[in-house]
Amino acid sequence: MFIKLLKVSLILLTVSACGPKVLNGVDIDPHLAFEVVKINPEVHKGKRMMVGGEIIEVRNLKESTEIDVLEKPLASDRSPLMIDLSRGRFLVVHPSFLDPDIFKVGRRLTVIATITGGRLQKIGEAEITIPIFKTDKIHLWPVEKSYQQPYPHRHRPWWPDVNIGLGYYHGW
Repeated sequence: MFIKLLKVSLILLTVSACGPKVLNGVDIDPHLAFEVVKINPEVHKGKRMMVGGEIIEVRNLKESTEIDVLEKPLASDRSPLMIDLSRGRFLVVHPSFLDPDIFKVGRRLTVIATITGGRLQKIGEAEITIPIFKTDKIHLWPVEKSYQQPYPHRHRPWWPDVNIGLGYYHGW
């Protein structure tokens, strides 16, 4: 009886894992890649996906906020990786005011959004098509602070580190 129950629960677990990925109650297409969407955003209109990157510019309009984002691959925690790799740019449209002092250039964000089409954008002399995502779910990642190890208060950087005695010392 126990073996039969175990088999049934394993089958149910396997079948339930095959459905669409759900994140915070929102259905997204886990197989939709940014590289595919950026080629022809119009074909993917109405599909939902998760995408993230680094803020390039924030524009507050009368009825919404537009955020230009440099796309970055997502890590396992869904945060944009801090690497010099991007597959393009995209535009996030949020239905309300977002303060540009909080959504600063260089901050990382992840959005769950619906693809609404594409827009031609001029960058320098080049004209590219960027996908447009409409969202109301934005996760702004905390600013990564660089940590500089201070010298121990009893030592100076120009003074040699000399210790006498027994024991273990783990220096800088």
